[in-house]
Amino acid sequence: MNINFSEVFKKLRRERELTQEQAAEAFSVSTQAVSRWENGQTSPDISLLPIIAEYFGVSIETLLGVENEKRKENHTKYMREFYQSLKEGKIYDSIELARAGLNEFPQSYELMNALMYALFLTGSKEMKDWEENIEKYKQEIIDLGERILKGCHDDDIRLEVKARLGYHYCEIGEIDKGRKIIMTLPTENFTRDEYLRHTMRGKALLDYTGKGIAYYAEVIKAYICRLIDNDPELQNDPKAVLMHISATEQIDDALFLPDDKGQAFIDMAKRWLKYSVPALIKLGNIDKAVEVCEKAAEYIEKWHALPDEYYHRSPITRGTISARYWETVDPRPMEQRIYEDMLCGENCKALNGNERFEKVKERIKALF
Repeated sequence: MNINFSEVFKKLRRERELTQEQAAEAFSVSTQAVSRWENGQTSPDISLLPIIAEYFGVSIETLLGVENEKRKENHTKYMREFYQSLKEGKIYDSIELARAGLNEFPQSYELMNALMYALFLTGSKEMKDWEENIEKYKQEIIDLGERILKGCHDDDIRLEVKARLGYHYCEIGEIDKGRKIIMTLPTENFTRDEYLRHTMRGKALLDYTGKGIAYYAEVIKAYICRLIDNDPELQNDPKAVLMHISATEQIDDALFLPDDKGQAFIDMAKRWLKYSVPALIKLGNIDKAVEVCEKAAEYIEKWHALPDEYYHRSPITRGTISARYWETVDPRPMEQRIYEDMLCGENCKALNGNERFEKVKERIKALF
């Protein structure tokens, strides 16, 4: 018998939250026999293997701890294709890939987490049928989350699932349940990122610090936008909106060299088009609104020209690596989304027919 059986059996028993006595009863053996299996002193009779494997929902091969390279490759293939589909905005294809993977690997918490994530994303307001999806998948998301938390011992997966499940409960109106789960997450002071810096010296520490600065700057800018999105008084004060968005622009200017803003190029352009342009239109300053659109177009073009992955050269954010693409539920290129949803949307409607603004639209349309 493979020497890994003892560890595999012990892991499966604990995942099921079984005592040795309960496992012994399930397989009609003594508690001492189970103890000896787990200590590697003895092995079960070969006739018991199919029964044990079926009970835990695994193959005999898995039970024996035999590594099967083809199965490992298949699992990796499912995960790779899953994230590639997400990257392309093919959310429903991602769901089907995760389901297919779970048919082959029913005990894979990685695939369960992937399926839960994809189902969760269908409730994003970027999806046309997001309200239907929230109702359609709300219980499956909960069931997957609870199953993962009950059996999975991978800390990264557990933390990710806790955060998502807590948020999901809040989204469907079960605030108390959501808060209860969220309160079990570690505080910011006790995260891996907070303590990892203690393991670094020299350039590695400096680069890590620069990455942290870039990250927390993004958090601050997101919080500023959250203020605008959730404060009705602020929304009705266009001058205040412009002041808040100006603060996010100043953060970017302070942290990055002019040609090294990376992801901040596209983020700032979207903030201008979402918040600044409508505020300027409310104030009757059409020329300034068009000027902001032109600057946004310049930033979008600079972002479009970036490689898929790039390093920041700015001294303060040194060592930070960024990427142009991320997982999305919208299959349209970002440039097309900005063109159709922002430049051709309600925010900029008052600028239609303006010669300079029409040129801005032409510039962005030429990018996709």
